[in-house]
Amino acid sequence: MKDKIDIIEVKTDEHFQKAFEIRKKVFVEEQNVPAENEIDAIDSEAIHILAFHGDEAAGVARIFSRKENPSEAWIGRVAVLKKFRKMGLGKLILKRCLVIIESKKCFNAIRLHSQKYIAPLYIQFGFVPIGEPFFEEGIEHLDMIKRVS
Repeated sequence: MKDKIDIIEVKTDEHFQKAFEIRKKVFVEEQNVPAENEIDAIDSEAIHILAFHGDEAAGVARIFSRKENPSEAWIGRVAVLKKFRKMGLGKLILKRCLVIIESKKCFNAIRLHSQKYIAPLYIQFGFVPIGEPFFEEGIEHLDMIKRVS
């Protein structure tokens, strides 16, 4: 039997801990992002998404807006644990983020900084690259945007 996949909005300390553990494994341990840069001030304001594969926490994302442009929503820190990759969890997490953002009806655009290798996933969902590639934490990224109607 196929394991059930649940994607939830994080509300409990236990789930926050699971989300941050995933981010630590993916960004700090796998991608060598400095640990002190992984958790930031945005985390206290963001909506956090946690994906479960069966009973195991498997992936995360966060949604936030920036004070300098509150009409744009941002999706960030999208990560899936290695053993759960290639199962479509990233797409499901992204779909959930988009539903949450679009339900708010106060944003005219959604932005993200995609690691270059995964940009085709976001393009499938209507995101387009803007500007030139850049490096963030030593990893090549693209600034991407999706207009909300």
